[in-house]
Amino acid sequence: ETFCWILAEIMSVEGGANGWCYLSCFKCAKKVVDVKNGYQCIRCKRITVDPTLRYKLHAIVTDGTGCLNLMIWNDEAKQIIGQSAKEVRDSE
Repeated sequence: ETFCWILAEIMSVEGGANGWCYLSCFKCAKKVVDVKNGYQCIRCKRITVDPTLRYKLHAIVTDGTGCLNLMIWNDEAKQIIGQSAKEVRDSE
């Protein structure tokens, strides 16, 4: 795993097979699954009845030399879109 900056143009953004957002743990941001008492985090095992909605966008970008498929996660997606995932869902 590594981090890098790429100056690129976004060619397209889509939600992917499982949609453009996911329900997550308010503490560690990992996916939650339905359980009897609400939702349980797959990482820290916390139970919540009010999970956080977060972005998970699939994007194709280009820098002029080629194209790259990227996953744009919550914090970066909020900067690009200007609204939280919950705000976008509530406006639909």
